[in-house]
Amino acid sequence: MKPVFKTACCGLLLAAAFWAMPVYGQEKKVAMLEPIVKGGAVAQIEKDIILAALEAAITAVPGYRAFTRLDVNQITKELSFQQSGMVDDDQRKRIGVMSGASLICISQLTAGTNILIKSSLVDVETGEIVNTANQLMKKDEIAIYEGCSELATKMLGNSSASASSLGDSRATAPAHAASAKTWKFGDQTWSDVIQIPDCNKSSFTKSNTEPQCRSYTEGGRTYYYYNWAYVHAHAANLCPSPWRVPSKTDFEDLKWAATGNDLAAAWGYGGLANGSSLDFVSSNGYYWSATAYSSNSAYCLQYNRRALGVYYFSKNIGFQVRCVQ
Repeated sequence: MKPVFKTACCGLLLAAAFWAMPVYGQEKKVAMLEPIVKGGAVAQIEKDIILAALEAAITAVPGYRAFTRLDVNQITKELSFQQSGMVDDDQRKRIGVMSGASLICISQLTAGTNILIKSSLVDVETGEIVNTANQLMKKDEIAIYEGCSELATKMLGNSSASASSLGDSRATAPAHAASAKTWKFGDQTWSDVIQIPDCNKSSFTKSNTEPQCRSYTEGGRTYYYYNWAYVHAHAANLCPSPWRVPSKTDFEDLKWAATGNDLAAAWGYGGLANGSSLDFVSSNGYYWSATAYSSNSAYCLQYNRRALGVYYFSKNIGFQVRCVQ
């Protein structure tokens, strides 16, 4: 239970002393402020989704931890933003003391048919803008999460801190898979499928034993779905060495290193292929493991913006695949 301080002054002094203590290898903390609407109409739910998506995307970058706190939001309500959308010296220092953040992320939204997000990282100590990036995205939830992932990569991948010592959250793909994207969560490195098979079918016959795959394209992105028999039979092709199709244990480890928000920002969704239909395409992600549960079912990773877990499903359902090492 947190101690209750009798005076605000005492509380601020103790908070400042706590955050001043050295912590070796500590992540850079980024305080997320509610986006400012600079033009057009943006619904509150859209602002909330953008804030959550950008927070998850920044946290997915190694060496950074983004967060939103009620006391930080209260500061920005008590002390109005300048016309430029930047925080003044008093706001910046109070946010630093209250949260322990070394950076503040400020975003401006301009809405029309699409939403343009301009995000800036501000150094708490100096007030200098560390980096700024823009991203244009559609207004649906999956596009916002994917767009915020790109925005975080631009903003942090080009900053002096990440470029010099941390690197981009999407590491360099292996030479035989130059188009594959990779992500780092904890001690694990994850990748798109390394070698994409020829999947031209539009549906499954829902077989537990016959290897089957299909593809689906939406918004310029192609999703590939496999039944478990396909994953089992072609694992070495989907994820050639040193990569592998993840086991149930790999997914259990991932649960400790990432959240549903993190995976939604990095991987998007895609849902599942159930016979001739596609379900939950814009709200859930499903990925097969190499571990069978029974003769008719196998383990998979399922996540959405609020949660993630490891479950078992019928082997005749079509899920996506990620590779790990």
